[in-house]
Amino acid sequence: MKIVDVEFISDYICPWCYIGKVRIEKIKSLLKDDIHVRVHTKPYLLYPHIPPGGVSKSEFANKTRPGMGRSLKHEASIEGIAINYRDIQKIPNSLEAHRLTCLIEDVAQQFNLSLSIIKSYFTEGYNIESKEFLSRLAKEHNISEETINRFLKTTDGSDMVHSEIKSARSAYINIVPTLRINQKYTFSGLQSEEVWTKYIQRAARINTS
Repeated sequence: MKIVDVEFISDYICPWCYIGKVRIEKIKSLLKDDIHVRVHTKPYLLYPHIPPGGVSKSEFANKTRPGMGRSLKHEASIEGIAINYRDIQKIPNSLEAHRLTCLIEDVAQQFNLSLSIIKSYFTEGYNIESKEFLSRLAKEHNISEETINRFLKTTDGSDMVHSEIKSARSAYINIVPTLRINQKYTFSGLQSEEVWTKYIQRAARINTS
């Protein structure tokens, strides 16, 4: 079977990234008979200066573009998901969520947990800065006790997160979600299922040509 490696670069506080994670999961399923899409979850901080504890939603009201809400709602409806801003009390610092994700070596577990984290935030307003919440979610996804304890008792993974983000910025990535396929082809911003599928299929053909 053909294998395509997809780096999914995203931030947990980005609603477009939530839609994108759901979309790429669907694409993985659609292509599974011909292509094994191996998704590597990569971190990004849209607002690196958000302090621990987060900031109020009102501080970000002026960062949205006119019409963006309608576009977001439309894209979410395509994937059959809802984004519930009413239950979100603060815009969190997402470093701890990224750190936990980076500590997981199995890429499938990593992606599945990342999808649960971002879904919990955008649909139910969970505090994704909370180590208690993140560790509980990790247990539900059968993440090893060793990894969870490492997350809870050390700061391991922080340097990895910052290094990955620095690498992304050095590659002029400033929009998320961004897909980097087979470490060669970079595609920025949320795109349709059809477009992402074509990118992946093309990469699979190039790999075998």
